[in-house]
Amino acid sequence: MSDLRRNDALELCKGDCEIGWRRNRRALDLGDPADNGKPTSREAAKKAKPRVVAIRKRILDRAASCRSRGTICEEAPIALNLRTPTANGQFSELMEAGFLRNTGRTRDTTSGTPAAVYVVPKGAGDG
Repeated sequence: MSDLRRNDALELCKGDCEIGWRRNRRALDLGDPADNGKPTSREAAKKAKPRVVAIRKRILDRAASCRSRGTICEEAPIALNLRTPTANGQFSELMEAGFLRNTGRTRDTTSGTPAAVYVVPKGAGDG
């Protein structure tokens, strides 16, 4: 992706807000990362867990900074300098857990296809 596109993604969403996951990091512990049942896979998943929680927090912090404009899944790896599969997997987990809510709006991806826009619902992670 060009530097111009990356800078655009970073500039689109500035700001900050204080919501649940910032006060309670354990809220982002959505269970163990996936493993295939083999001992080496289970060990790798166990070691990856702190990193996965940190990535979830980074994605949520970024989504919160976008406020009502929202974010699409494609923007997280660009803005946060993450591998796309890593960011997309955590983005999906956060959607399923209710930390990200579909607004019903769409925005074009870099390839010009529409993508759902997500926001952080008020009080996410306060539980």
